[in-house]
Amino acid sequence: MPPPPKLLQLIERFDDNLAAYKQGHYNETQARREFVDPLFKLLGWDIDNEQGYAEAYKDVVHIDFASPADVARHDQMVALVERMLDLHKRLAAEQMPHVKTVLQRHAKGGGDGSADRVVGL
Repeated sequence: MPPPPKLLQLIERFDDNLAAYKQGHYNETQARREFVDPLFKLLGWDIDNEQGYAEAYKDVVHIDFASPADVARHDQMVALVERMLDLHKRLAAEQMPHVKTVLQRHAKGGGDGSADRVVGL
C-alpha cells in the first residue's frame, strides 16, 4: 500500500528545509506543530481534542511546563514508565517462575494502579 499523499508532503517539506532546521533556530514546539502533530493526525489521533473529551480521556494531553502541577504529573509519569521498563528488563532476565509472576504483575501498568492515578483515571 502506498503512503498517504499528506505523509509524502510532510516528508518532502522536511527534506526541503532540513538545512534550515539544523541551523539551531528551529525549536521543539515548531517541529511538533509542523510535523509531529500532523503525523499523529494522519495516524488517527485526536491531537486537538475535537471530540471534546474530558482531560483524563484525551488522546493527547499537552503539558504546560510553566505549571508546577503539570511538571509534577509529567515527572511522576516519566518515573513510572522508567520503572515499568526496568521491570520488563528484569522479567526478561529472570529464571525463577514465581519471581517472573510477581514481576509480570508489576510490569503491567505499574501493577498498583499508580499510572492511572497520575493521569486522573
